[in-house]
Amino acid sequence: MNSAVRPESSAELHRQVSGHLAVEDRVVVMAPTTRASLSSDVSCCGEEFRVDPIERPRVVCLCGSMRFESLFQSERRRLTSLGVIVLAPESTGEELTPIGRAALGELHLRRIDLADEVRVVSKGGYLGSATRREIEYAREQRKVISSVEASLDL
Repeated sequence: MNSAVRPESSAELHRQVSGHLAVEDRVVVMAPTTRASLSSDVSCCGEEFRVDPIERPRVVCLCGSMRFESLFQSERRRLTSLGVIVLAPESTGEELTPIGRAALGELHLRRIDLADEVRVVSKGGYLGSATRREIEYAREQRKVISSVEASLDL
């Protein structure tokens, strides 16, 4: 958008883009659309394709000790290949202070808030105190809770 048509408000921006994608100062804004308007015909390599929106995928939050990072990666790949959106903790690669650890713990609770299901990643039945707290929080939020270990008693 050039400065002559720069929107004065979000309502003005909505009128200008009228359902299309707009880029303004590196911020991408998507105006509200209906589900039907998301379908589109696409041309590629001389062929026409119909692209229809999919239903909202299931969202799964992985919980567990980061000592099982390779298990997290394999479960993330497995679920993603099934069309699931996966939320999971990430290793920061550095030693955490108590304040940093608490902040990341709260961040992970917000991931649980976004999820439809919490999936516990563990090995040998190990559940640390943070994972137990996350499971309890997920129960309070009435989330579906599952585990990669079938024998794990949740």
